[in-house]
Amino acid sequence: MMLPQAGKQASRQAGKQASRQAGKQASRQVSAQAHRRPSPAVRNAAHRHARAARVSGTIR
Repeated sequence: MMLPQAGKQASRQAGKQASRQAGKQASRQVSAQAHRRPSPAVRNAAHRHARAARVSGTIR
């Protein structure tokens, strides 16, 4: 009788953890977008690459 209850609890815990992770990811995404100086309207691949490289420190 105890087994199904334990399984339910474990699955609920896992779900909670997953949702928390997703929320963390989403908030990080939002903050990254908020801090971006160039306007999001610039959808240029080269521009995006340059920005990524600048962040990672490849192009100085």
